[in-house]
Amino acid sequence: MIARIRSLRSAMAAMSRTERYALALALGLFCFWAGSIGPIEAAGRLDDLRPSLMLDHGAFAAAAAPVSSTLAPGGGAADLPWFLAPLNPRNALLAVHLVGLSIGFGGALILDAWLLSWMVRGRQSQSVGTAFELIGAVVSIGLLLLWISGLGFLILYSLTDPAKLANPKLWGKIGIVSILTLNGFALHRWVMPMTLKDVHQPLFSGATLQARLIGLASGSVSAASWVSAFLLGLLKELNGRIGVLDIVHCWTALLLLAFLGANLLLLARAGFRTVVPAHHPSGLQPS
Repeated sequence: MIARIRSLRSAMAAMSRTERYALALALGLFCFWAGSIGPIEAAGRLDDLRPSLMLDHGAFAAAAAPVSSTLAPGGGAADLPWFLAPLNPRNALLAVHLVGLSIGFGGALILDAWLLSWMVRGRQSQSVGTAFELIGAVVSIGLLLLWISGLGFLILYSLTDPAKLANPKLWGKIGIVSILTLNGFALHRWVMPMTLKDVHQPLFSGATLQARLIGLASGSVSAASWVSAFLLGLLKELNGRIGVLDIVHCWTALLLLAFLGANLLLLARAGFRTVVPAHHPSGLQPS
């Protein structure tokens, strides 16, 4: 344990001044958020989410009722077979939206898991490196479906229910998807070619300071944005109750957490590689 602590100290000492400043800035911003803005927002959001933690007996009974009891009397569309019932445009858009979110968020989670494994193990298999590009393309398709469904919702709401366009959560999701799109371009253009150059070496091995910071920042933006988009779509109780500034605060907190976690994990891995060989009978460094 003492050797590990010493190795971590030596790894921190080996960091450049810019890296230490970036890590300290992210840690300071997160501490400021957690100490001032965070508790107030957390209390308000927990109060807003209280309905999701309680069973709605009325809705449960309506969902469990026989279909025949919920049909409108007097004929019309309710008398049609289920396969001839008219399709609600909102449901069609929702289906496209859920497919896009599923493959986009799911693919991003797989990529993040591989990156974390790469950070811990210090290497990755060639097959994973090949699959990176394939799953990255799947995530791009998910983003495209989110844009198609999102623009469709905007058109539908403007024609049928303009009041929904005033929901800050809607514009928060559009902003997050915009960030994901720009960040995805940066990932495919610069970060992925840099990281996949040699998967048998530690992550960002041989990369410049600027390249490492860009890679960590881009990965952190991706993780924070996908989690934020998923939560905003899931928590319907926040409709009309959460403002754009609240969404920005929560997204910033997730971003700082992801950036700090990635830096600390890389730092721990660097310290692990610098453990003094004399502590090992074989005289070999751990890999």
